Amino acid sequence: MSISLASSTVTVPPAFSQLQADRGRAQRDKQRALVRKAFSLLDEVLGEAQTLKLPENRVRIQAIAADLLWKRDPERARALFVEAGQQLAEMMRSIDVNDPDFYGQINIPAQLRQEMLFMISQRDAILALEFLRTTRQPPPPQIDPSHKEADPELQLELSLAAQITDHDPAMALRMAEENLEKGLSSEITNLLQRFMAQSPQAGMELAHRLLRKLRSEKLTANREAANVALNLLQMMPRTTPDKPAADQVPGEPESQAFILGEDVYREVIDLVTTAVLHLPPSVTGLSFSERDTAQYMLTSLQSMMTQIEKYAPARVNALRAKITQFNNSLDPQTRAYNENQEVMQTGTADDLIEAAGRVPAEIRDQFYQQAAWKAANSGDLVRARQIASDHISNSYQRNSFLLDLERTALSNSADQSKVEQVLQLLPRLRSVEERVMTLTQVVMGQPANNQRSALELLNLAHSLVGQRTDDSAHFNAQLQIAQAYIRFEPARSFELYEQAIDRLNELVGAAVVMDGFSCQRQFKDGELVLQGGGSLAGFLDQCANGLSSLAQLDLERVLAITARLQRSETRLKARLPIVQNLVSQLALE
Repeated sequence: MSISLASSTVTVPPAFSQLQADRGRAQRDKQRALVRKAFSLLDEVLGEAQTLKLPENRVRIQAIAADLLWKRDPERARALFVEAGQQLAEMMRSIDVNDPDFYGQINIPAQLRQEMLFMISQRDAILALEFLRTTRQPPPPQIDPSHKEADPELQLELSLAAQITDHDPAMALRMAEENLEKGLSSEITNLLQRFMAQSPQAGMELAHRLLRKLRSEKLTANREAANVALNLLQMMPRTTPDKPAADQVPGEPESQAFILGEDVYREVIDLVTTAVLHLPPSVTGLSFSERDTAQYMLTSLQSMMTQIEKYAPARVNALRAKITQFNNSLDPQTRAYNENQEVMQTGTADDLIEAAGRVPAEIRDQFYQQAAWKAANSGDLVRARQIASDHISNSYQRNSFLLDLERTALSNSADQSKVEQVLQLLPRLRSVEERVMTLTQVVMGQPANNQRSALELLNLAHSLVGQRTDDSAHFNAQLQIAQAYIRFEPARSFELYEQAIDRLNELVGAAVVMDGFSCQRQFKDGELVLQGGGSLAGFLDQCANGLSSLAQLDLERVLAITARLQRSETRLKARLPIVQNLVSQLALE
């Protein structure tokens, strides 16, 4: 009798299949419920934001909310972006350019504008351009008329153009061409890189327009023009150096992202070298800004001599003589830095040690430190320690370097003996804060299955700090510990954040009274400035980041913790990152 197995099949029991389907359905229902809660919370945040006094606080919250709502409700998101842009424009127009504190006042709205521009440009290029033009920043007062400041408007327009090259290259090219009519910004070379990678023909068209603009500029008197020219030279195809860079794989050619063509390189080299060769023999004949630009140009050219020898051999001798002449007129330390630019950028640890013997004693330790880090970054920690021990003469710098090296080695290691290594290192650290920072850094590098050793280190860190929050260093240490507990014992993390929120209420209340008497103002019109608002805003950010990680475990408890914050602006600052994290995480699933 024969038995055939050819048609044999494995049948999954119906009950098991149903169980799997039920679990999948339950998980999807749970995620949908969490999405609804997240957007419901966002509505609450937006509603409460209208009660805030400071327009910069309201605008920031509206912008983040609009970005989160874009896929779910694009019309509402667009309206929020437009409204936030109008409020921001009004803020910027109200700042007097002749006010002595102009830069202090413009800092927050200018930063907010850049953040919003990035958000909007990811959603709608036309809307981003409208926003950019609506919120045009007033021109800043010129501190030194001989020094031509970079135009932030040109930089932002080009930054936007670079962001939209992928989905609207024609519009990006038009923006670049219009931008060149207004002036030069070093951002244009970033845009040129995008074009050369995606549309070489459009890139070459932009490159030649750029050359025409550079011909009309005096490079040594215009730092932005000099930046653009030198950035173009950085795009030269690299010839093989006599000695490969320390991080270059043997036999591997140097990266060549794109090539503009020899005619472009030759002309740019001609423009740059002509400008520097016409410099006076001494820096004393130049204004401060011209001296700074000339030094920058000559230092940059010094590191490009291999390429210049290929594309402009007739200029090499004169250029070397000018660099030597100019360097000789500088102070010895600056001259030493200039002469060793190439070895600092591409040299090995041994090259840097050799160079250190030639530089003034005042800066010798800096070369030795860089040599030691070169060795460490290449994986040779023994060599790095030896260099530091043998050569760094300043005992404080030497000991600090060796401690940093050991902390780095511990953070990068995941072996089971780490606890013993950390315990040996701790007594050598000067403060409780340094010890806690080291312990938490090591824990964050532990794999998830090393729960036992991670908790041992965290419990040690917590015992070092205890309940002390009597200064910012100890409070910061507690927040680091709370963050580290999330992966290994979230219940403990919840408890620490509850304590931190209660402490923050006390600190904020005290700061309201003391604001203006301390060295840094954190409030404006009695309201905490949410961005750049000093240490209190920073502590709130730390709490919010940790709680946002815990929100998927227990959103209700996280909301209860943030509800303990007594002021609207602090509560909103804590809750917004929670919504951001929930929406972004759920979008991935």
